[in-house]
Amino acid sequence: IRECHAKLLSGVRGESKSPGQYRKVPVFVGSLVPPPAHYVENLIADLEKFIHEDTAILPLIKTGLAHVQFETIHPFLDGNGRIGRLLLVLMLLDYGIINEPVLYPSFYFMKYRSEYYDRLEAVRTKSDYEGWIKFYLRGVRSSAEDIVKRAWAIDTLLVDCTRKIETEPLRSHANAYIVLEQLCHTPVLTINDVIELTGSAYNTAQKLVTSFVNLGILELDKDIQRTKTYTFRKYLDILEKEFTG
Repeated sequence: IRECHAKLLSGVRGESKSPGQYRKVPVFVGSLVPPPAHYVENLIADLEKFIHEDTAILPLIKTGLAHVQFETIHPFLDGNGRIGRLLLVLMLLDYGIINEPVLYPSFYFMKYRSEYYDRLEAVRTKSDYEGWIKFYLRGVRSSAEDIVKRAWAIDTLLVDCTRKIETEPLRSHANAYIVLEQLCHTPVLTINDVIELTGSAYNTAQKLVTSFVNLGILELDKDIQRTKTYTFRKYLDILEKEFTG
């Protein structure tokens, strides 16, 4: 956990607040008063033991319990929320609930931020674990539904783009498919990127990009003046769209 924290805070907000080190001083987070600093190391050790030991608790429930415990310990001066969200995904992967880091209940938590904090507080003050777990599972379900709908939308878009490419009289359809695949990883590119990606000459790469623009796959980003930059806008729209409530 400390190693993750050190990497996560490298070069970003919080890097001056002892990355990778448990806090040595008291902290106050709203109405939450986390345990004194001298308890942190042992509490985290207990949490890690709970995470890794075999229990009768269902793995998905276990991730929710571990999350509320970590947030209550609040072991670092900064970045606790980010590490807590990362820990959730790592646990889901470790327990075999997901095979890729694609499930993010934290988006649901942030959307319903007020209830999220109320549920955490209810665990601490009223031992309302049931209320928290039900909220947590709603977040997991919402995230799962979002993934499925987003994946279908992306698949539909790529099928449509592929059909358009097939009808275009290009010198190399193979290069077009290479660029289309790359756009799913980096949906913003320049002609020089296409040259590097395909090994094509400048004129050939330019014609390919122009074809993609004419087909409605790429759009010229008019906000970037220095170098002509193109975006896979329909793909970005899917990534930014809210699919679940």
